[in-house]
Amino acid sequence: MREKMKDLLRQNINACIREFKEGQAVSEKTLRVATEFCIRVGAVDHLFGELFQMFKDGGVEAMYFNNLDAFILSGKLKTYKIPPNILDSLIAFYRKKDVQLLE
Repeated sequence: MREKMKDLLRQNINACIREFKEGQAVSEKTLRVATEFCIRVGAVDHLFGELFQMFKDGGVEAMYFNNLDAFILSGKLKTYKIPPNILDSLIAFYRKKDVQLLE
């Protein structure tokens, strides 16, 4: 069942990335739902693994980080360890976006 849900997430995220790259409006709700699902079922390895890589490969890491931000700030990820590679990329992203936010 878990693999079936991951397949559905992959399909939705792929469609989301494709729409974004084609200049179409992307539903932020799709990203929020995928992230929330991964957290609720304890599949953060998937969130920080394959899903992150999909956004990175698609050249749309900013979408991933903007979405992840709300979950970090709300404390929904406080019981999970964010992998160093993602944390480094997130910090680099915010350095480019808003230095004051990091302080």
